[in-house]
Amino acid sequence: MDRYNDNSIVVTDTTFITPNGDQYPIRNITSVQVREKNYWILLVIASIFLIPSLLGLVNEGNLVNTLPGFVMGIAFAIWWYFSQVYILWIGSGGIIQKALSFPKRKSSDLEKLIKISKAINLSIANLQTSK
Repeated sequence: MDRYNDNSIVVTDTTFITPNGDQYPIRNITSVQVREKNYWILLVIASIFLIPSLLGLVNEGNLVNTLPGFVMGIAFAIWWYFSQVYILWIGSGGIIQKALSFPKRKSSDLEKLIKISKAINLSIANLQTSK
């Protein structure tokens, strides 16, 4: 019985299969976590470049001299935005590993990971009650 089946992600009572073909036996999974990963250091670096350039504090406020700092700040802000992800972590054999990750641009991706997590937990619970 499939507990979850969408876009080549399948959770059954015996196996969890990822889109790239990784298979995790449900009997070996000990924990499931959905987490958000942000690289806040990139946002801090972006702020270090952007704030002085926007306030004109670098090189006496000359626009030509603050433009490189502004561009660097924007580049780090964009890098930060595109580096944010939602991750499904699987605990198995004493090791916690990343099983799936989705870019953090749509709330539907977080909802999808939560559904997958719940399906895996239901499969684990079903396995434990059927022994």
